[in-house]
Amino acid sequence: MSKGSICTIAATSLTSFASSVLGATLYHLFIRVQTLRRKKKHVAVHNHTYSSAVNDQKTDTELSRGGTTSSVKRFREDEILSEQLTRNVQFFGEAPQQKIAESFVIVVGLGGVGSHAAHLLLRSGVGKLRLIDFDQVTLSSLNRHALATREDVGTSKARCLEKHFRNIMPEVMLL
Repeated sequence: MSKGSICTIAATSLTSFASSVLGATLYHLFIRVQTLRRKKKHVAVHNHTYSSAVNDQKTDTELSRGGTTSSVKRFREDEILSEQLTRNVQFFGEAPQQKIAESFVIVVGLGGVGSHAAHLLLRSGVGKLRLIDFDQVTLSSLNRHALATREDVGTSKARCLEKHFRNIMPEVMLL
């Protein structure tokens, strides 16, 4: 082997090693930035107040007069809510998602079917939900209820869902 080919092999090996180190460094930097962004959003979610629910109560009179809900305004302005519903906007489009945010849905019966329906309506961004069920959560209903846990046994199904819904999306107005 000539001296020139040995130098070429050594240079190629050194270049490969340097690019591997650089790639690994950039990868770890990227992961660190993503982790910091997630932590920042996590803190923002936990610091998010429930003031929007109080503001929604003022819109009841606006709705009866034909006004629009503040949930549409919040949908555009609230960064957390906007990101939470970003897949819906990509699928439906912004105008249809606004209609969903303006909608008022009543769910009667919060058992095996109704609890799942209400849960999906909540996550789709419905602005107002009325939950109606006069039954209580029982041990035998836990296997089919969307969100009930053993801790919820003995409580009203409507109160159970309301408690869990406020943790999932505090912006929705639950009636």
